[in-house]
Amino acid sequence: MVARLTLFAVAMVAMVALTAAPSHSQVDVEASQDRHRRIDAIFAPWSGPNTPGCAVGVSRSGVVEYVRGYGQSNLEHDVPITPASVFHVASIAKQFTAFSIGLLVEDGLLSLDDDIRQYLPEIPDYGRPITISNLIHHTSGLREQGQILNLAGWRGDDLYTQADVLWALSRQRSLNFEPGTEIVYTNAAYSLLALIVQRVSGQSLRAFTEARIFQPLGMDATYLRDDHNEASLDRVVGYQARAGGGGASAFQTSTTTGQPICRPRSGTC
Repeated sequence: MVARLTLFAVAMVAMVALTAAPSHSQVDVEASQDRHRRIDAIFAPWSGPNTPGCAVGVSRSGVVEYVRGYGQSNLEHDVPITPASVFHVASIAKQFTAFSIGLLVEDGLLSLDDDIRQYLPEIPDYGRPITISNLIHHTSGLREQGQILNLAGWRGDDLYTQADVLWALSRQRSLNFEPGTEIVYTNAAYSLLALIVQRVSGQSLRAFTEARIFQPLGMDATYLRDDHNEASLDRVVGYQARAGGGGASAFQTSTTTGQPICRPRSGTC
């Protein structure tokens, strides 16, 4: 009888131990839920019905763990942001433009040390060549396209095209500094890089990036919006805060010239 009781006691202790000890999967789930709560807390100020917001995607060890939208995609029409919302990502485009140039270098179709006038003869000869590398690294000395178009009569919210940018740059009699001697961020350089990609590859930058970058990487929700009249499903309106007012009236739409559009629904663009 004693032996039987002892064995029974040992068995009961083992069962209690197995019941009390949480499994690794339980611990992982609880830790994941805690992370999600902390993420939600960070974006709580942007989660109401009268505020713009954002979409968040969290990936751990190559696995998408959490995706969620916060706030409104369109305040006027009461459209919430979701993981399927589409965002302008503005000058993040520049890395894909530079990537495209790098692919053309690998293809043997150009060199970073090439004079840009080899591909853009419209640009004046300033006595020292501006190289493709100068354009990529913001060391070209070119004047900023927005400012010179404003001086030419364009207003801040007017539409201007790639052809307009080339027209304005081709009429500049000098540079801001000698190429390679200073670093000054400029959008004009990347407008010219996009045109070089087009002229060398025979494709628009949109077509080139889709075929050579986005599709091979599985980025099926990212593209360059090169037609301002193109309707973009689920596109998010950009907003900025303004003084006075409450609720949705505390914000106004903001103009962005960013071309890439990204949907974070799967944790990648």
